[in-house]
Amino acid sequence: EAAMTIRRPVQSMRGHMYFGLDLPVFVNRSSETFSLGEHSHDFVEISYVYEGKGFHYVDDRVIPVGKGDLFYIPVGISHVFRPSNADGKEPLIVYNCIFALELLDRIIESHSILLPAERTVALDEIRASTTLLQVGGQKTADAGKIMLRLHQEYAMRQEGRGLMIVANVIQLLLTLVRSLNDGGGEHPA
Repeated sequence: EAAMTIRRPVQSMRGHMYFGLDLPVFVNRSSETFSLGEHSHDFVEISYVYEGKGFHYVDDRVIPVGKGDLFYIPVGISHVFRPSNADGKEPLIVYNCIFALELLDRIIESHSILLPAERTVALDEIRASTTLLQVGGQKTADAGKIMLRLHQEYAMRQEGRGLMIVANVIQLLLTLVRSLNDGGGEHPA
């Protein structure tokens, strides 16, 4: 007798719903609840757990999460964050930076043109990743600071905003690369 797998319905999110005409990036701070359904998307997402504890449901896996966990979620991965409980007494606060895959392509291309001697193969590897990447612990302190600056820059809408946002996205990606290279990251099975 074959085991039956029940798949939850997965919403597909599209970047054009979040991106402005000027910048294919969206940054938010979310107090996670049980209202958002499991979803996949046509954009890249970097999420940072700023406060609290909970769970990250990724495809058919459940990953416990806590303050300082950093995730790189490639295009097409089904996921959702959930707090530990529904009463709201211990909120799960997550910062999210979503951006179009084309922006990552442009970052990689400009990096190889501007600094050819410092070509970072790891950015290419992240771009090619089809699995969730996770980093936790002390290695993510810098990522938390970058994510806060990124969120503030996104919200302020000052002159030069686009360049500052892209600079922070690059810093976030390189912090992720360094953390993965230092052995602090994993590809959850």
